Amino acid sequence: MPQDRSPRRHYDDHSPERGRRGREFSPPQVPTYRRSRSRSPVNKRRKYSRSTSRDGRRSDSRDRRRSTSRDRRKREGRSRRNRSSSSSSASSVDKKKKKRRKDSKERRERKERKREKKERKKKKAGAVPQWGKYGIISEIDIFSKGPEFHTWLVEERKINPETVSKDQSKKEFVRFVEDFNTATLPHEKYYNMEAYERRMSALRSGEFVPPSDDTYDPQADMKAISGAHKKKLVERESYMNREQLMELRKVQNERIEAGKMKLLGMDIKQNMGWNTQSYAYDSLQKFTSAPSLYTTMSKKTDLLVLGATGTTGRQTVRYLSSHPQRSSFTFSIAGRRKDALNAIVAEFSLPDTVDVLQVDVTKPDQVEAAVKTTKVVINTVGPFWTYGTPVVRACVQNGIHYVDLTGEHFWVKDIIQEFDYFATKTGSIIVPTCGMDCIPSDLCAYLGSKTLQSPVDSSTTAWHFDGVASGGSLATIFTMIEDVPREKLRWAMSNHALSPIVGIRQEKPFGLVRKLHIPYSDETLVGGRWFMSNVDRAIVQRTWGLLEYDAMEARLEGDTERLEAAEKVRYGPQFTYGELSIRPNVFMAAVASLGLILSLMGLMITPIRFIVKKLLRKPGEGPTDSEVELGGLDLVNITRSGSTYAKTTFKGHGDPGYLLSCIMVVEAALCLLHPETIRPFARRGGVLTPASAMGDTLVERLNATGRFEIESVVLKDGQDNKKTI
Repeated sequence: MPQDRSPRRHYDDHSPERGRRGREFSPPQVPTYRRSRSRSPVNKRRKYSRSTSRDGRRSDSRDRRRSTSRDRRKREGRSRRNRSSSSSSASSVDKKKKKRRKDSKERRERKERKREKKERKKKKAGAVPQWGKYGIISEIDIFSKGPEFHTWLVEERKINPETVSKDQSKKEFVRFVEDFNTATLPHEKYYNMEAYERRMSALRSGEFVPPSDDTYDPQADMKAISGAHKKKLVERESYMNREQLMELRKVQNERIEAGKMKLLGMDIKQNMGWNTQSYAYDSLQKFTSAPSLYTTMSKKTDLLVLGATGTTGRQTVRYLSSHPQRSSFTFSIAGRRKDALNAIVAEFSLPDTVDVLQVDVTKPDQVEAAVKTTKVVINTVGPFWTYGTPVVRACVQNGIHYVDLTGEHFWVKDIIQEFDYFATKTGSIIVPTCGMDCIPSDLCAYLGSKTLQSPVDSSTTAWHFDGVASGGSLATIFTMIEDVPREKLRWAMSNHALSPIVGIRQEKPFGLVRKLHIPYSDETLVGGRWFMSNVDRAIVQRTWGLLEYDAMEARLEGDTERLEAAEKVRYGPQFTYGELSIRPNVFMAAVASLGLILSLMGLMITPIRFIVKKLLRKPGEGPTDSEVELGGLDLVNITRSGSTYAKTTFKGHGDPGYLLSCIMVVEAALCLLHPETIRPFARRGGVLTPASAMGDTLVERLNATGRFEIESVVLKDGQDNKKTI
């Protein structure tokens, strides 16, 4: 067949350089004999294949046929896929198409309506005032006052912001704005968190901070609030009329005035308030001056037992009423229920010299009035995360000493940050954790270091605990899981979380089994994880930090006498601390550790936690007087300094969680009753620990009770050389 070698011509009606659909193409090679409609090898990236016909007119006619067929289908309203279908199938396809178009249109309209609604809401939140009962409330303020609002939720409302729903958060924010707009928040930091933190940082660093201006201009405040919005106040946007709004402003100013009068110790006017139609509101409900105490105090007592009607409080009153030195001090009891207080008085035959106060710890004004009647407060009302802060605040403000039975180190972290500096200014000595948590651990580490009289490398305590868990302790665990933010727990469990000085990093031991070898003997104690080790370690590390800080400060001030006394008790810069729970063998130790881990993991599940709450003891429930005499406490501590070891033993007879804890907290309170017997470092006040505040005095008092046996010896060459404690 002869080949056509004439030049290739372009067959296109519109452009001589364009092929079908306006695309550029290269002319096919002349000697081409392929019959298939495949992609041309000349231009492989071309989207569509072309005919390899040597005659361009064939391609042109094919394009015209396709175009004609496509136009006919458009006129008939059919697609290529259903052109061979019957008329009934064509109509069903058309119905489906119409339905899809209709659904798509409805979706677009819904999205558009939703978008418009969101835009209107943004404009309204930013520009339109929304009046509440106590002032202007706008949703946008939730973000502008976020730090202050979240701090208020955690510290005052005891609510975890991480678990609060959106609706509940809005309701709580309405309550927050009420106090914000009327200047009645319990603490200044809730008004401006950033300014408060700057001021506290300056105070802690010793800088001079000028006194803040307490003057308040209501007119300027009203002008600032109204000027923060783009639109003027529209009366129809409020459920109040103009006269009611003006009356509301008057009440707000009266509340502010009443707050200032209370701070100055002046009598508050009792005729303040407002009444609009059928709605009456007492503007002074937060400023009722004095609570109605069950017994009027004639003079200050030495000790006040707060929460005397609970199980632990009752054991505390029982020990105080039969104390060997009962004639040397006076005490009073306080509780929430009058009938329970009368039962305590009758049960222990308390004389008339024991005053009885009816106090609700959820009402700060009643707490402050009760605290002013004593010298040392013994607080047994828990969980302390929920009920402890108002009591500590009242003690710090009035220069009253304070002890409690808490084991909540995350709460101790909060009161250190908030009250430590101010307690040094008022002379208030605040000593939490004065029960089984954490006096035994703190004193063991303290005595081990004092016995060695040299820098300590490590200190390890082995616990043998024979007792029952109290309802209050279980309530503390549930509170920690449900109410305390996870970030705060992680922060409190970190190394040196409570210490003013950061020491060397202490790695947590890994594994289920731990061992403690007694030097110069064949005895090795085997144990598992101790469930209070995080709390004990935090308090012991704070004692280390306080003693190190005392020595450092004495060295900088050049006080030789104080430095000499501080050097005798400081632990040294390389100090580390650990604990374990003694078990009979390795298998039991592993089982106990695994059981502890699984129990805590199970309590994280809400249904399991609900069942456990129903089965176990409630707060306030506990054993009888005969049952608390059973049980005991046995601690062995090994402290190492180089190649020298000290062995400290701490033994207690009785139930550790009830009887022994009550004895320890009472003896700690009696130590604070005579500040001249405690360490000079503690007399200045602050949030301290049992060992750093009372030290040897507390050891002597506990040994004198007959319930405890505490001693420390140096282990050397197989001989026990007893030290004088």
